[in-house]
Amino acid sequence: MNTFTKSLNFCGSFLALVLVLALNTNAALAADKPSRPSIQLLHKPVTDKTLPSPGQNLVLSLELSGTRSIALPVRLVAVRDGRVLPVPLQSSYRNGADRPVYEFSLASPLAELTYQFIVVGAGANNNSSSALATERFTIRRPCVPSLDFSKAGNANQSELEKLALSARVLEQEIDAYATALSSAELLQKEVAE
Repeated sequence: MNTFTKSLNFCGSFLALVLVLALNTNAALAADKPSRPSIQLLHKPVTDKTLPSPGQNLVLSLELSGTRSIALPVRLVAVRDGRVLPVPLQSSYRNGADRPVYEFSLASPLAELTYQFIVVGAGANNNSSSALATERFTIRRPCVPSLDFSKAGNANQSELEKLALSARVLEQEIDAYATALSSAELLQKEVAE
């Protein structure tokens, strides 16, 4: 080996040693500092006893401690009866303790609801690339209400058939209006030329 190759090997070894020492030092400093985020997520979970009837309005709220901002990007990830739901933020405000509260509204599940709150950009030191999340909450009804429509009487069956017929007629009318509208637009373009 020539001298140049030996010096490159030495430099590479030296840089690797410096890198390892730097990583160990940073790890030691990080271990000394508490990694606890400054913002805390507070939520009182809904129980099966307080869960509204299926389809009724259910409001889930998240309270934040350690910030006063009501404009943080808070998300709710929810799975209701096996389907993922997009749940938009309903409102955000400050409560009596001057803490921000974020509220989400969705329909109560038939059998089960799993949800989790996520605050984007609220990790350690409010780093915009990090996120905080609550634990995942799951609510299961002790018994699922029976919604068997096959046992409905003849009067209900005939009403359902009338509604289905009305829906088909409305669908056909909407298609006819859409066709007429597109024809009118084409005619208007030809007249304009």
